[in-house]
Amino acid sequence: MADERLKLDVNGNPVMGGLDPNGDIKNIAITGEGGIFTARAVHRRILKSKEFQAGECHDDLANTATRVYHIKVGAKSSHGTFTYWSEGKIKIQLYEAPTKSADGTAITGLSLNRETIGTPTTTMFHTPTTSANGTLLATKKIGEAATGGFFGAAASGGNETGGYWMLKPSTSYLVIITNQSGEAADICVNYEWHEHTAV
Repeated sequence: MADERLKLDVNGNPVMGGLDPNGDIKNIAITGEGGIFTARAVHRRILKSKEFQAGECHDDLANTATRVYHIKVGAKSSHGTFTYWSEGKIKIQLYEAPTKSADGTAITGLSLNRETIGTPTTTMFHTPTTSANGTLLATKKIGEAATGGFFGAAASGGNETGGYWMLKPSTSYLVIITNQSGEAADICVNYEWHEHTAV
């Protein structure tokens, strides 16, 4: 039989749903003032300054050219989604543990809580220097090729194979975008994540 006794947090307030390993209230909190507070997981992470994003738009990527992004995970695992946009057809590949000699140019990671700003351990870069891509984890294509000098699709967007990946601590990942539209195209990529101590 499940333990249905009322539990207390570290401050003596009754809670439903218990505490997570960090001692934070999960699910529903009954406050000392008598109110009940619930929140979606992403909203709670933003409130606790644990949700981040980084991204870039790159103009006029030449036909058949690539744009390479490097996700360098720090001491905590990185749980997040990749989102893409393009004027035409692109191929997207995700690799793990590339061989690299330079991280690339850093893209500023932003805390989604703009009142109490957190600092991520994961960093996103563009144009790293690599000699091997590593292990291919996923490949996806979005958009349509150009026809008669015009893009088959004015804009295309999507995320990588459902979008959500848990990336290992102290590990590098590459996102390689190849323009297959038949013309130069503008592309955008965004990575949104939160971090936890590895399980």
